[in-house]
Amino acid sequence: MYKQIKTLLILVGLFLIPEALSALSISGASISPWAGYNVAKSSVYDTLDSQYNNLNSLATASGYTVSGKGGSKGGLAFGGDLWMKISPKIDIGFGIAYLRFYGIQWGATNTPNSLELSGTIGALPVLAQGKANLFAGLYLGLGLGYALGNGIILQKINETTAQTTSQMNAGALMAMMGYDVVSTASVKVGLEVRFYMVLDSIPLQNILPLAKIEFMF
Repeated sequence: MYKQIKTLLILVGLFLIPEALSALSISGASISPWAGYNVAKSSVYDTLDSQYNNLNSLATASGYTVSGKGGSKGGLAFGGDLWMKISPKIDIGFGIAYLRFYGIQWGATNTPNSLELSGTIGALPVLAQGKANLFAGLYLGLGLGYALGNGIILQKINETTAQTTSQMNAGALMAMMGYDVVSTASVKVGLEVRFYMVLDSIPLQNILPLAKIEFMF
């Protein structure tokens, strides 16, 4: 099912979006950098948490001193959007984001032996987006596209270091709701909540509160 959705998203991006843009009249544009905190939700992360809890118990029972917090879900996120105004109420455009899904920082020592694990798992969604400006600074938006994921885990046993990498490419969906606290002819400052879903074999859900600044030109 998810493979079919990925194929549909690619077809939309390659064929329908360029055709739609060529038929539209652009009356203005803006660029909007943003930053926030990603709250990651998935059974994948719950499984990783369980594995680290088991690893802690095993290391402690074997006489090791454990350090670090193990795994942590979510983390800082940032990105940017390019918007083109096609009517007083409707904007379309493109967006890119970096979402941190999961971080690892763990160690165990029982002199002279030691084990350290560190790394980050995240993704870079690239989306075609649209938003409707409702009233009094309130707006809603949707996006669809593709997410390029990457994971890097460093493992150090005594003085020997090894690196494990993984990649993930999957369709991505996004929904947003925001409010412009400050709105002038040249700049807007606002708050948003976004929901990203990465359509991997097990869907990865992300709730992202953020602050943005938008420059009109």
